[in-house]
Amino acid sequence: MDSLVASALDTVRRRIAKAARAAGRDPSDITLTAVSKQQPEPAIQAVLNAGQRVFGETGFRRRRAAGPNGAPPCPVCTCG
Repeated sequence: MDSLVASALDTVRRRIAKAARAAGRDPSDITLTAVSKQQPEPAIQAVLNAGQRVFGETGFRRRRAAGPNGAPPCPVCTCG
């Protein structure tokens, strides 16, 4: 599962970078926010393992997922 998720995340990041450049923006100014609502822990862990560090949650049910190897919690924004 991890390699599939990593490949998909890489594809999304490349598409974002391409769109940002086409719009005359710096790709590093774009923040990819993964929405983890109702996703099982293994799926979220796979995205964390692939390097995603910003997650969105709705309402007060925010998830503070720790990064790989005990890294600090990821930033979480409210969305929805």
